Amino acid sequence: MIKLTSIAFMFMAISSQTILAQWVAQTSGITEQLNSAFFLDSDTGYTVSEWGIILKTTDGGSNWNPLVNPTFTSTLNQIYFVNNNTGYIAGRDHAGACNNGNRALIQKTVNNGSLWTCDTTFPFFDASFLNSLHFPSMNVGYGVGDGGWIRKTSDGGNNWDTIGGSGINGNSVFFTGASTGYIAGYDIVAKVFKTINGGANWTSQLTTSDMNDIYFTDANTGYMAGDSGTILKTSDAGVNWNPQVSNTTQDLYSVYFLDALNGYAVGDSGTILVTADSGANWNIDPIDSTNNLYSVHFPDANTGYAVGENGIILKRTFPVGVDEKTYTKEAKITIYPNPVSRGDMFLIQHPLKGAFEVKVFDIMGKTVYRAENQNAIPTDELSAGTYFIQLKFHHSVLTEKMSVIK
Repeated sequence: MIKLTSIAFMFMAISSQTILAQWVAQTSGITEQLNSAFFLDSDTGYTVSEWGIILKTTDGGSNWNPLVNPTFTSTLNQIYFVNNNTGYIAGRDHAGACNNGNRALIQKTVNNGSLWTCDTTFPFFDASFLNSLHFPSMNVGYGVGDGGWIRKTSDGGNNWDTIGGSGINGNSVFFTGASTGYIAGYDIVAKVFKTINGGANWTSQLTTSDMNDIYFTDANTGYMAGDSGTILKTSDAGVNWNPQVSNTTQDLYSVYFLDALNGYAVGDSGTILVTADSGANWNIDPIDSTNNLYSVHFPDANTGYAVGENGIILKRTFPVGVDEKTYTKEAKITIYPNPVSRGDMFLIQHPLKGAFEVKVFDIMGKTVYRAENQNAIPTDELSAGTYFIQLKFHHSVLTEKMSVIK
């Protein structure tokens, strides 16, 4: 039975903007393949290329500027920041700018990317790549790549030690705490490995398709993206990895979750997948490009970026808030309860007069509910996830974000 929950008056200012979000191409200024993107906030971010180019934006991607890089002929696979100033790049040094050539590469900045230095003592064998870095804390970090070796730093990258796991070829590493971490890769024995003692020992968990990226939303819940559209999920800290229906056969290279419900995965031929219910359903998020996409990152719940082939950079925004040029500060909307349990009604409170149309959009911008002059909205037909509520009056449009939970 549908329940009606009493209203609570907790007003929030919002804007009159179009709810339908989309991926918009930005101008990177290069045609090199972009392998990784990392944003500190919605305005400041970095991306790195196949041939040593580092780009930075401080205006939400309106302008991308190249940074000075001493290894401009190197392959840069991942960029990762531990705070606003300190970041690392993983890759391979082809021309010997850091490590006498044809060896794994790690670079570090402590000043927002203005200067990048090489770690000339990084202990990787010849002809190996460093594919992924993850820092569970400011000083402790892990690196994995080709060649079957795992590296660890305990002093903020000043020294890197070889640790357990010889023979593990890693594409991605992720730690959920100081001691517990996972590697996703392409090893012959297994594709997923786990440690519970800070990397000293690694146990194989799963043999499946090659896995390209791994991401955890909490200590127990994680996702992997891999070849042939493979998406796997664990809800028990890797004891079991269960396949999800991705609705694609394209190789997937990057997976990222904004929160427990909302996530994205990107891959070949411009594939972008989106879920609003913890991966129970994955849907294609259409874009006007067939370039391969290799990295996706959301600095906040409203802004996301994807990068890939031919220098492509895509930005997705979910606009909310009050446009003071059109509406007064008193134009407010309240949704209660928010979040709402599926099957319950939620109530909409607003101060404006006159007839209005109410629409509910899902995270992909699809209209999933429409009514007129209705303040109590049922959720029986809505799946768990994030939605946008739009109230359209004769001269005003108000929007607000809300969540449906199971």
